[in-house]
Amino acid sequence: MHALDYFFSLWKLKNKDVAEYLGIPAPQINDWKKGRRPIPKHHLEKLCELFNIPKEKSYLLQKESLTKIDRLEIEIILYKAKLKNFVEGDDEQINKAIRMNFEAYIAACERNIEALKVLKQLEDELFGCSHVPQLFYKNLEKVKCLIEEIKNGM
Repeated sequence: MHALDYFFSLWKLKNKDVAEYLGIPAPQINDWKKGRRPIPKHHLEKLCELFNIPKEKSYLLQKESLTKIDRLEIEIILYKAKLKNFVEGDDEQINKAIRMNFEAYIAACERNIEALKVLKQLEDELFGCSHVPQLFYKNLEKVKCLIEEIKNGM
């Protein structure tokens, strides 16, 4: 799935809606998604504004295929935008609960990203030593022991 499709689905937007916002024909967005042409810089900036994407994360908009980490980063962007634009109601306790829910979801996504990064490192290390069976099985046993430790500690 192209990143634009993921952004559009989370924000409940259609190509037509975004095309109107950018002042372009809707088929141009399909050209971006299919990789026929890159997203022009000025449209990239407007898309960052629309989705509240920090400049350092603008690369996410151009990804043709998303990893689990990319999806979580996009969800964090969405929930930070929701938190920023949250309109408080009359009940202070409900307002606080909603804010805490958003913050908890963001924190959970951030922890999941860290876990996925560690798993990727582990995968790389194990595959890196797979050509040396003794080293591979020694490291694999360490990982299994660590998993058991974690399970027993919960």
